[in-house]
Amino acid sequence: MTEAAVNLVGKSRTELERLFVAMGEQPFRARQVMRWLYTRRVLDPQAMTDLSLALRERLTAAADFRLPEILACERAADGVIKWQLAAGLGQAIETVFIPEDSRGTLCVSSQVGCALNCSFCATGHQGFNRNLDAGEYGERTQFLRHDDHLFKIVLHNLDRQAPQTIVTAQFDNDYIGLMDIQCAG
Repeated sequence: MTEAAVNLVGKSRTELERLFVAMGEQPFRARQVMRWLYTRRVLDPQAMTDLSLALRERLTAAADFRLPEILACERAADGVIKWQLAAGLGQAIETVFIPEDSRGTLCVSSQVGCALNCSFCATGHQGFNRNLDAGEYGERTQFLRHDDHLFKIVLHNLDRQAPQTIVTAQFDNDYIGLMDIQCAG
């Protein structure tokens, strides 16, 4: 790996496989790490006990397992939780968890800012800046999987050119355990 620590949270399986091969490891290590991150929700490589001690030490030294910074969190009486998460360069995105009796829905913005400027959404007040990359989706969904009742993710303002790539790269049902992903534009 390089001198700078790379954040493994949000990397696709293919990206992780390449990374492990570059480290001299077998590609299946990517699946092991993804299980720890997305199924067991473990961010400490030292706790990833099906990895060798040597690999855990290398990951501790050279990789980050970093979730997005919470800038604000609002909880409504009906159980809705709205987070404002850092997106770099002083910008933020808004993500909302909506609880329901049998499941929860997570609404994730696909953009930093938004051209629509809806009155109820803080993301739109910034104006459009850029689309999130696949890794940023992974970071946000991992952070927000605070509840085992999350079964649906809605990606808002999704660029119609990118949905298949993002869903294929990040929302792998084997690891994240989601039942339903929708793209809302």
